[in-house]
Amino acid sequence: MRLRHAMLAICLPVLMHGEIVSVAESADGPALRDGDRVVFLGGTLVEREQRFGHWETLLTAAYAGQDITFRNLGWSGDTVWGESRGLFEPHLGYQRLVEQVTAANPTVVIVAYGSNESYAGEQGLEAFTNQYAKLLDDLSAKDRRFILLCPLYLEASQIPHNPDAASDFAQTQNANIDLYAEAIGSLAESGGHGIVDLREQHRQHLNGDGPPLTFNGLTFTDHGYRRTAVWLTDQLSEHVPLEFETPSVAALRDAIIKKNELFFHRWRPQNFTYLFGFRQHEQGNNAVEIPQFDPLVEQAEQEIAKLAVMATKD
Repeated sequence: MRLRHAMLAICLPVLMHGEIVSVAESADGPALRDGDRVVFLGGTLVEREQRFGHWETLLTAAYAGQDITFRNLGWSGDTVWGESRGLFEPHLGYQRLVEQVTAANPTVVIVAYGSNESYAGEQGLEAFTNQYAKLLDDLSAKDRRFILLCPLYLEASQIPHNPDAASDFAQTQNANIDLYAEAIGSLAESGGHGIVDLREQHRQHLNGDGPPLTFNGLTFTDHGYRRTAVWLTDQLSEHVPLEFETPSVAALRDAIIKKNELFFHRWRPQNFTYLFGFRQHEQGNNAVEIPQFDPLVEQAEQEIAKLAVMATKD
């Protein structure tokens, strides 16, 4: 059942044969709404998406004509504890995670955690669940909605080294993925959040004869982002544009990728430690230049809005 028919505040996930199914108590419009600022938050899967842009391209085209903007705050290796964001100050990682989301001022946060944490297995499940709940609580704000994205599976065929060992490892780890996805479903239910679970589509793909979605079992390729973009958009909108290669869709995607690069330099400059970290006493005076990316991002978004309308007319 597609999330687009659900009022996210009361979207209740239930567990049926190991799969989380979104069930809405009432219909109150689409998942994304005119005026939304959507933040993608998570680890490697989310960070790399900004380089490919397929998720954002399809969602932007699906909601063409509406004022909906996107910000990618993914950080490779990140978890609900935010350790990766600490850089040389690990103890500040979680604080920075909360600050970064707050600064983006989203109305919707699509949260994609659980993949990295699931390697801890059942032993780490309670700590993960408690910290995820804390994160959602710390990120909560008036009129802010959350959509929790369940982790995806490992592809055994793409894991290097011994194929038999890889298959056994993937089977064990994918069981962990199911365990953590169920916990995420419970968090969504208890908090009244939306949820997107793409495991069934991924499972069908793994059991078919299509090309792999990753190059190492875990890290998604361009094709992987294309396929998951369709699955994701199908859950979050009424209309899924399927033609990736039309000139107008290609132009839209190129503009989105360029916008994402501008925003990346805005929130995560290469010399972050010198500008905002523990060495800011050396070059912190240059931090005043970083907000100069804001009008560039806004200008890029105006162009994206025009291209999105054009893409839907092809």
